[in-house]
Amino acid sequence: MDIDNQSELAVKDMDIDIDTGIDQVEKPPKSSTSGVDNNDYASSSSSTVTKRKQSPKNSKVKGTKNTKDKVIKKSEAVKKTTLIYKYKDGEVEESESFELIGEDPVINQGSSDGFEADKTSLPCRTLDEFTIYDVNCKNRAVSIEELDEEGRELHVSGIYFRTSTIFYFQIEYLQDGQSEIWIRTQYAFYKLLKASEAYVPYFMPVFKKIRTANIIIEAIASNPEITYEQFLDLLKTTSSFLSNSTTVEISEKDILKNIEYIYQELETWIDEKEAYGALSCPLLTSLLKILNKKSKRSKYVHSGDTDTVKTKRNVSIKSSKNNPNLSVLRHQNPTCVTPFIHNLTKGMFANKFITVKHDNESEDAKEPLFKIEAPVITKPVTHKVIWNEKRTAKIDDISYYNSAMVDGETIDVGDVVYVRNDDSDEPWFAKVMYMFEDSSKKKMFHSRFFNHGKSTFLEEFAGDREIFLLDNCTDNDLETVMGKAKVKRLDIDEDESFDFEDEHFYFYRFWYDEKYAAFEEARLHEDPMIVFNYCTEYEQCHSCENLMAAEQKQNPKWIYGDSQDTSLGLTYKGVDYHLNDFVYLIPEEANDNTPYEVGQIVELLNTGKRTVDDYFEKKNNGKQKVEEPAVCVRLLGRYDDLIVPNPSSKTLDTATYRDIILDSREVKDCRRLFFKSETRVIKKIKDKVEGLCWVEHKDRISDLNSYKDEMDTFYIDYKTTKKYPKLSDLESIDADEVQLCPLCKEKRQNRQKEMSEFIEYVNVQHKKLRAMDIFSGCGGLTVGMDKTGIVETMWAIEFASSAALTFEKNNPHAITYNQCANLLLERAIAEHSRKESLEPLQDFLDRQVPSMPAPGE
Repeated sequence: MDIDNQSELAVKDMDIDIDTGIDQVEKPPKSSTSGVDNNDYASSSSSTVTKRKQSPKNSKVKGTKNTKDKVIKKSEAVKKTTLIYKYKDGEVEESESFELIGEDPVINQGSSDGFEADKTSLPCRTLDEFTIYDVNCKNRAVSIEELDEEGRELHVSGIYFRTSTIFYFQIEYLQDGQSEIWIRTQYAFYKLLKASEAYVPYFMPVFKKIRTANIIIEAIASNPEITYEQFLDLLKTTSSFLSNSTTVEISEKDILKNIEYIYQELETWIDEKEAYGALSCPLLTSLLKILNKKSKRSKYVHSGDTDTVKTKRNVSIKSSKNNPNLSVLRHQNPTCVTPFIHNLTKGMFANKFITVKHDNESEDAKEPLFKIEAPVITKPVTHKVIWNEKRTAKIDDISYYNSAMVDGETIDVGDVVYVRNDDSDEPWFAKVMYMFEDSSKKKMFHSRFFNHGKSTFLEEFAGDREIFLLDNCTDNDLETVMGKAKVKRLDIDEDESFDFEDEHFYFYRFWYDEKYAAFEEARLHEDPMIVFNYCTEYEQCHSCENLMAAEQKQNPKWIYGDSQDTSLGLTYKGVDYHLNDFVYLIPEEANDNTPYEVGQIVELLNTGKRTVDDYFEKKNNGKQKVEEPAVCVRLLGRYDDLIVPNPSSKTLDTATYRDIILDSREVKDCRRLFFKSETRVIKKIKDKVEGLCWVEHKDRISDLNSYKDEMDTFYIDYKTTKKYPKLSDLESIDADEVQLCPLCKEKRQNRQKEMSEFIEYVNVQHKKLRAMDIFSGCGGLTVGMDKTGIVETMWAIEFASSAALTFEKNNPHAITYNQCANLLLERAIAEHSRKESLEPLQDFLDRQVPSMPAPGE
């Protein structure tokens, strides 16, 4: 159908009794005699569906004339009850062959292109007196917002017409702030006008939320200077300034209730219509304060957006033709992927990808002949468990063994076994760390577990045969063992096979951190050469060692030198503290906005008798407990705390660009400290100490600005002997008065030297990583990566012409491709892998696209 064809088929004055076709379990109270009107504006391309399918005799049937719309008041009181939609006699169902008189035929109507069809390729119609219901729930009436819930199949019926399945709905804004609600089916777009009377309780919450945002946008569009108070006054006389005659009573309560949605819609309207002048509107400022968010608010993305359900606002088709930059929001080309990505994501996405082959190989040759599915191991009962050899040791009442027979199968320490899972038919994988028999004669083993790939955050993207080592272990009865599993640890660079001849074969190469969802090489977490500091000789488990070491880090401990008679400092949460180190301290009366105090360790204290002990406390070693560390610190003050605004003297607190600050000492600097005469004894390190910082005398800093760019660095040049000093009480100190820890000073100098040599090597030898920024935008990520000093962005791909031009302006050294990334991927492989000659390609600025970089460049 031609989008510009103004075909309006709403026929009137036919005296027909219309049955709404709604069975009511409990009839709700009437709130309107004519339902809720979504919009009185008729689309220039719409055909109003209010008539029956024409009979074979081509007799014309006209619809009824709508009565005058009424104002709906106090819709919150409308009681929503269960409504079941009943099909009406003669009701026409939407199909590919359905056609309204006056509609142009559509060639690709109901095409397989799915959601890519737009209003230029499908009919645009309007629906009046509509009801939306779920055919999967016996035609129960539901809100349109339930469209993206699992298991839903929503249809909508008008007076004599019902649609097929609703794909998605969208809200479109006009320039003046008016909005329209459209739904999309396989065969057409429909603008929703007025809900049927019985469907009002279901449509009212959605309509009212949209309408509240709508009238705010209308108010801002018509008066950019409107205030919040003026708008509330206008709400009392809504009909006086709204263009739509059918209104719903809106109050300030509705604004507060839907403030997040309103602000999101305002952002969308401003972006889509480029109404950036509205950003200074007092009403918008007041709404932002209500929302209690920062001005730079992240864009709203509907959590239910998928390829089958779209509930986001779409840019108007008409406006996108006039603004080429808006075309970036429309899918232009099919997604191209390499064969590796194709195999990796096979079956993961509903969309079809185009696989770009590197060579002229046959695609069929890449497909495996068959795939062996991993079977589910089942064994409900273990019948017999015996020890396979003599015990290796006995400590107290526990005997230790290295091997056992489980239903005739030999299980040794170090084997990976299937462990029965009481919560699922799928067993666990566990590594046998050691075996033992306790005083009750139970045959036990200590198991370290693996995780199935699908149980990590990778979910379906994980390999079917890949498992991940965990720091999760426990003691289990050997009767829970179902058998030995065939599991191999692969090296980090060892290729894996996606299809295995042995259906029981599994592999692992990574350790998985369940708390932080991080992966590391598994060999680092089961090193056979590890020295166990916490586990005993016959109960060695890497997972237990890691867990106990982590627990020990939560407690402060002394650090001793080789002589074992002098403490070098203390360690807490993996941080070493020494004499003369500067530390962060939690203030006595702290709140969320209180900064840390800073102190220098001037003495290591231990009020009890010191125990000459190793740094690590062995498990069950029976040695005397080490005394808990304590320290004495000299406090430092913040220079800024002494600056008090003086009415006769301008400071940065009160100065404007016209004022001159005469006293340089009054310039605030949060990195500037001074020594106090006060000291404090810290007996509870766990409650007070929060980490290290570095404090240097100002005269020993060659580049103060660069120094302050580093993390946790401060400088000092004053001291005071007063308990409550003023700025005038500060005295200068020499650099020699600031003592530093020699161990930490040497460590810092070595780190700075290594970094300086590395940066020099990268710059002189031109060894920077050469990068391509795909979907670069204006280049924000590029700036950040290049600022690291080890990355140089040489190429960038950006679809939006305006963003591409901005990137070129800011990065003249880089080549910018203003084209689709899918086309560029295909051309790069064709040129450099398949060695094909390519036809010239123009970008969106009518410039010739340069060649893509070859692998290795």
